[in-house]
Order: sequence, then C-alpha cells, then structure tokens
Amino acid sequence: MRIGHNSGGCMKKRFWLVVLIVAWAATGEGVEGSNLNRTATEGWATARIRDLRLGLEAQIGARPTYEDAESIAAAAAAGINPGRAARLVHVDGAATNTAQTGSAAAPYLTVQAAFDHIGDAENAEAYADIDQRYWQVTVAPGRYVGDVTVPWRPYVGIRLDGAVIAGDVVRAIPAWTGTISNRTSTLVIQGNSMRAAYLDGIHSVVGVEGAVRFQGSASVGLYASLIHELHVNQAGISNGVHFEGGSNNQMGHVFLRDAQAGAIISTNGWHGVSLFAYGWSGGHTGGGPAGSGIGPLIGTVVPYNIYDMLISKGMTLTAPYSGWAGACRWHNVVFEAGDYTVTNIGYRVNLDMASYTSWLAATTNVAGRGAWRLGQGGRMALTDAPEPQVTGTNAPTRVLPRWTGDELVVTGAVKKVYKAFGGGTNDWVLLGP
Repeated sequence: MRIGHNSGGCMKKRFWLVVLIVAWAATGEGVEGSNLNRTATEGWATARIRDLRLGLEAQIGARPTYEDAESIAAAAAAGINPGRAARLVHVDGAATNTAQTGSAAAPYLTVQAAFDHIGDAENAEAYADIDQRYWQVTVAPGRYVGDVTVPWRPYVGIRLDGAVIAGDVVRAIPAWTGTISNRTSTLVIQGNSMRAAYLDGIHSVVGVEGAVRFQGSASVGLYASLIHELHVNQAGISNGVHFEGGSNNQMGHVFLRDAQAGAIISTNGWHGVSLFAYGWSGGHTGGGPAGSGIGPLIGTVVPYNIYDMLISKGMTLTAPYSGWAGACRWHNVVFEAGDYTVTNIGYRVNLDMASYTSWLAATTNVAGRGAWRLGQGGRMALTDAPEPQVTGTNAPTRVLPRWTGDELVVTGAVKKVYKAFGGGTNDWVLLGP
C-alpha cells in the first residue's frame, strides 16, 4: 500500500530547493542590491527550513500504519458482505482474516458458520420464496471436525474441494403446518475425487467421515409430493445415509454418481427411499475390496436404478410406497454374500445376465429371494435376452433365439439348468436336476 508516498517525495524536493536557494543567497549574489545582510539571510533561511520540516513531519505522522489499513479493509468487507448477496458462501479453515462474511475475501472458518449464515426458512411461505431458494457453500481443502446441521432451504449445495467433514451431516425437516407440494428439497454433496473412499471403506478421500441423516417430522403439511433428495457426486460417506423418524407422507431419493455411501437405511415410518447409483468409486468398476460397496440396504429402500456398482452386506427390504409395483433396472451389478430378504416385495427387477448370475451366487438363501427370480411367478426379467424366456410351465420357450451351448437357469420351485441343443428343432436340453 503506497500511502503518503507522493506527498513525502514532493516535500523532500521542496526542502532541498530551499537549501539551494539559501546557499546561493548566502554568497550575497542572490541579494545584490538588497538591504538584507548576511545575518538576515541566514535567519530567513533557517526559519523557512524549520517550517518545511514541521510540515513534512506532520504529513508523515498522519499516514496510517499497515495495521490501520488492514482494519479499514476488514470493516469495508464486513459492510458489503457479497457472500449473502450472491447466495454463495465460502469456507476456509486455514484463513487468517479477522472479519468473516462468507465472501471469497473473508470466508468463514467452519462449515457450520456458513450454514448459520444461510439460516432456516421461517415458515412454509418463506421456504417457497424463489429469491431464497438456492444456496451454495464452497469449502476449501482441509479437514473440518464436528457435526453440522444443514439449513432448511429448498436447495443447499456443499462443494468439497479436497475437503472432508469429520462428523455427521444432519438435514432436519421442520414440523410446519403449511402445505408444500410438487417441489423437491435437495441437498447436494459435490466432491472432486474419482475414488471417493480409501480402500479401508472407513475414511473418505473427499466427503463426509460420518453419516448423512435426514430427520423427518410428523408434519401433515409436508406431504408425499415434497421429495427429499440427496445427491452425492465424487464424494464418500463413511457411515451411510439414514432416513429416520419420518412419517408415511415423507419419501426420499438418493442419487450416487462415482460415490461411496455405505449403508442406505430407511426406517421409522418413511414412506420410501429410491436409490439411483451409477459408477461405484470405492474400487474398480463393479468390484473391489470385500465390504467396500454400498450397502446394506435396509427398510423401505427401492434399489431403483443401479449401474456398475458393488452391493455389500445384503438387502433387507420391506414394501414401500403403499404397494408400489413399478420396475427397477440393474446393469453390471456385483452382489457380495449377505442377508438378502425380499419376500414381501411386490415390484419387479429388469437386469442383465451378469447381474442375475451374481445375484444367484450371493443369495444362497433361496427362500429369502421371494419373487425376485426368473420363471413362473417370478418378478425378474433379463434385459440382454429376448422375451419371453420361460413358458407358463417354468420351462424355456422354443422361440427364444439362442446359440448352441447357451445355458439358461430357471429358478422356480426347483432350480433348473437348460442347455441349448441347437439343430433343426432349436430345442433345449434339461441338464438338471
């Protein structure tokens, strides 16, 4: 900061100019024809030099110190507060700024301080206000220790640029009486690591070392058409996603892309939670160290769309959505052995042969599969083979195109294995039992 630089320079030049004038005057040549004598000239010069020195010292003394300048800049930053105006709030735990406003120049030191800056909507009407709908918190690299509570707004995004929140992230639903319909309540956790979790399955490279918890309410105002969504992209959640304490009018969606989230649990009254998972990032695509996939899936969770994922520790599912009877779609899914109990599920699954083969290998408890099987009465259908695959008598159809040597496993009351015989009749041969 160049404070007082020019004025000081000008004063110095004037000072030396007077000195030169005095020196010239002292020779007597500059006062030729004058009544001033040498003594008078020296007295005048001395007085003039004193005046210039006093003026210079006064200007130097008035110049603010660097501490003063920093205080002035901090006060200005606190006054304009661009973080709130832009709906973009910054966090940097290593910052040294005195003022904390959420701007890039004056970030908050903790994630919770940024959430407090945003604050909850006061009521259902304020929640629906379009000018207060979208908020983004950008977190600088580092490890931020402590649980945090996300403010209740329609959209809150957390961008973790090489950052980890070491604690639970809580999203609490208020018990409002007003009605909100045909809207989503969205929480986005955005990381920047294609491998979101370390191979130990416990620590996140980027993300949350803890759980993400949606705490429901008994509110009849926030009914089922308000969807509670969680999006996790290129980030890890070490202790799973929990939907707790809800009511039958509350349901959720979980979207995972290149993410590792552990358990997905929907209990204590939630209407249901749909899971959309693409590109598991705990290891190699569709596989990795044992126990490091997503899972277990527990409660009213619908594994709706699962692509290139590893499922660990099983599925213990109950019927959601008041008898929802749609169809899930799985592709290139690897299932580890675990507790798979889906006997009361009424919806269907369309999956490729690779996923189905892994499903059969993992679900050693045949009774626990319920109707999730091929064959008569089964609710699974292969996506990489033409329909129909089996007849009503639980046998392969004769019109199914196939190559000689192909095998088809039909799991009904008894598991049967067929092999394509080929030839003119294009028939199947039952290998067993």
